[in-house]
Amino acid sequence: MDENDGSIVSYGPSRNLVAQPLETTDLLATVVPLNQSERLGVSLISALERPSGFGASLQQMGFYFGKLPPRLGRSRALDAAVNCFLYSFTAVSAGQPRNQALELARYTTAISALRQELTQYDDNGLLSTPSETLCASLLMAQYEILKPGPAYSFVTLSGGVSAILRGCGPGRAQASEFEAAIFMTQYPSIITQCMLRGEDCFLSGPEWVNAMRRTGGADSTSPLMAELWTVLASLPGLLVRAREMDPASPSSTSSPLYAELLSQIYSIRAAIVIHSETVARTLSTPGVHATCPRAYRGPVPAAVFHPESTAESVQPARSIKQATFYHGCVILINTVLQNFLAPRPNPALSLQTAQSATFVLDTLDFAATTKPFGCFYMTFAGPLCYGVLADPAQRGTLLAGMKCIFDGLGIFWTQESMREVFYALTRGGWRNRVVLTATRAR
Repeated sequence: MDENDGSIVSYGPSRNLVAQPLETTDLLATVVPLNQSERLGVSLISALERPSGFGASLQQMGFYFGKLPPRLGRSRALDAAVNCFLYSFTAVSAGQPRNQALELARYTTAISALRQELTQYDDNGLLSTPSETLCASLLMAQYEILKPGPAYSFVTLSGGVSAILRGCGPGRAQASEFEAAIFMTQYPSIITQCMLRGEDCFLSGPEWVNAMRRTGGADSTSPLMAELWTVLASLPGLLVRAREMDPASPSSTSSPLYAELLSQIYSIRAAIVIHSETVARTLSTPGVHATCPRAYRGPVPAAVFHPESTAESVQPARSIKQATFYHGCVILINTVLQNFLAPRPNPALSLQTAQSATFVLDTLDFAATTKPFGCFYMTFAGPLCYGVLADPAQRGTLLAGMKCIFDGLGIFWTQESMREVFYALTRGGWRNRVVLTATRAR
């Protein structure tokens, strides 16, 4: 869901997994012989500690990475998945040429090991899948996006993780810090996939909502983004119920179902926009002005930004990313509400939506600095912004920005895909499904 706090986390007791500079790894191995899993752990910790910009941090890919080192050596599938992921992560983050043959070999080994571990469980026993195997499934789902070529297996692998989480119930999501970190990384994907497919979302249940708030609260690096996702969990089911109404019927707006759904939409909107002051406050710091002046909402002239720690230096980027996601949520819920109010749109909602779209456009250059791993929030905010822009020039600017951000990752945005993702998110399901990760036509 979001990167961790930028500090070096405590990995707990784990033999020989003391973080070491890269140049001392070989010396360490000569003093204390390390097995393959322990060497992998040293490499992982080095990757976690490696100084990097906001968008190149490994933690951007998931909160659970900081919990991985002591888990290595318990599961062949997890070790193979980490080995596969780290190799590609290093190449992408450093801008190095990709050795596709070597990546394919590591990918094949990891998928094979994962399948072997999963086949130990039948349909009922799948719910007892160990945490390490579950994490390996999540890692390989994320690797589908990172690896060269199409990511056709992402939905299948990610869906398997979601199915296990759902079957085990909210108790498992809170059973340990490791399980909670896996859940925190996965539930935005669960909610988004339900929106795109037009399906009810099991996370809207009260026990799941409590689990999301407990795992994504003050201990996460972006409690606001966690809370916004929690609020959005009820939207897919609402849109599913909305399809039960006949929009062509004059009596549909006078039905009890219409009144109930409209009330729920207003409640979701209230739970989102209540955070507007918090968002504005986080954008009023000198660090935000230094990072992205067009996002700054504080007094002018802004004070000079002098960060005293790594965590403080990346906080402005987190604040801007969080604010952009917030404005995407505002566009989403306002569009859903306007669809219900049609043909009598609310001018105040239209103005607020336009202001949120302007913010997304104003931070487009910043979003480009968050690649390769910190930019995925724009797969949500970008199409939502595109769908409400009336000016063709602005739509062209946004599309060009999205291509600049994502083409290098193998995610290819077009006018059609921007429109279709907007439709699916705001209407509750695909009209014409698009594949963003297919190989680009030459």
